[in-house]
Amino acid sequence: MGSGLPITLAVRRSRGLVIALSVAHVLTGASLWPTDFPLAMKFTLAAVLALSLTMAVRRSHWAAALTLNGDARLSLLRVDGRSLDCQVERATTVLPWLIVLRVRAAAKTEALVLPVDALGGQGHRQLRLWLRWNVNVEPV
Repeated sequence: MGSGLPITLAVRRSRGLVIALSVAHVLTGASLWPTDFPLAMKFTLAAVLALSLTMAVRRSHWAAALTLNGDARLSLLRVDGRSLDCQVERATTVLPWLIVLRVRAAAKTEALVLPVDALGGQGHRQLRLWLRWNVNVEPV
């Protein structure tokens, strides 16, 4: 796989991740109604959950592209146009349907959640293989 590098993968907003975040927030909000909390507190907590959902959906898509290099490093192109040279952390999680990519850039560690629909099937396979062979991240 080393001869085909670097590989650039476009990152799209994941509908599956947005749906999962929405369902989790709606279920949490629904669990508030049978409680004995005052109605004003329920509405306040529901507003906080709505704000949390908005922030989570915005933060779920902060990378526009990944460029995989042969030296266990990758370059991230952020949606705001900035480029980051990153080192992949060993705490990265690789599953057949989801990758939680933990990267360190400029003394800051960030996580990028990548379901299959964020990269497409082929891109997801390429990233899983790259992580296994170039970074030595074992699949779970």
